[in-house]
Amino acid sequence: MLRTKPLQHPLAPVHPIRPPRPRVGLALAAGGVPGVAWQVGALESIRRATGFEPHHAELVVGTSAGAVVGALAATLGIPLAYAHVSGEPGPGVDLADRRFAVARAMDEHLFGKFPFERRVPRPVVSSFAGLRRLAGGGVRSPIGMAVASMLWEGLLSSRGVGRAVKVAFPDGWPTDRLRITSFDLDTASPQVFHAASGHGVGLADALVAATAVPTIFSPVRLAGRRLTDGAVHSITFLEQFLGRGLDLVICLHPLLGQGRGRTLGERAKATLVRPFRRRLELQLEREISALEAEGTTVVVLMPDAHEHARIPANFLDTRSCPDIMRRAAHLASGRLGSDVTSALGRARWAPLAA
Repeated sequence: MLRTKPLQHPLAPVHPIRPPRPRVGLALAAGGVPGVAWQVGALESIRRATGFEPHHAELVVGTSAGAVVGALAATLGIPLAYAHVSGEPGPGVDLADRRFAVARAMDEHLFGKFPFERRVPRPVVSSFAGLRRLAGGGVRSPIGMAVASMLWEGLLSSRGVGRAVKVAFPDGWPTDRLRITSFDLDTASPQVFHAASGHGVGLADALVAATAVPTIFSPVRLAGRRLTDGAVHSITFLEQFLGRGLDLVICLHPLLGQGRGRTLGERAKATLVRPFRRRLELQLEREISALEAEGTTVVVLMPDAHEHARIPANFLDTRSCPDIMRRAAHLASGRLGSDVTSALGRARWAPLAA
């Protein structure tokens, strides 16, 4: 007698149907050294809640402090960077990982003293092209443009940041999905570096330009340009995600949020910078609107009042980094929103390669 298997119902799936992975972009904003710590902690929080890490994103755009975070994510990985600085190993972190030795070697350059630039800086008017752009109007970030153009060049050098990255990744780019932003003072226009940008600029050199904060650090001469911090043009560079058909863009923005400071001086500074923060919010709203018009959901994560109270006024402060990082890791996931958490959490993200 012929033995046959019963036919399966034609509508019954042979394998469980998994929802498609969302196409995600990651915008890492400016915020000084404490902003680096906060963003690493926030990314670790997202990883714990959903399994999502920066290398899963279709595109990662880093500006100023965010450029450092993007480089750490691409070279060390967020779990290891978080464990190394915070002293709190998260799930899945191997304390015997050889990259911890690399991280310790990076510390000397990344968290040490910034050396003075060897050449004489311009005492006034860093960019005549920027002044002409200001006079013509239509500048996206007038305050940033004014500071970078009208005031003096900084005395310090940001090349230590580049040397730190060269310890982990000596040459080229570890991924073609990373964008590092800067600003060209001679043409008063944004400059974005990546693996295929065609300038022959590696990740380490791009970071030196991206972290050259106006009036503090000297502009960097690179690829025939005089470059400074990309935040002069935009804190987030959300324009880089336009036309990519992304489902979601997660923006980490340590400069926003409601913070009053712990001391009288910090509270006075918070009052003075409130109009500046409002301008940042308006600029961000315009950039978000352009992405939402394409059907992309944008979620902005920022420090809450408790975290802001721990962020020092000195944007080069390194002593507070472990505490800021731990607080962000434990608090940020609650601000993701259930819809975003569920969308990221349902996807099957590949584990981070060793």
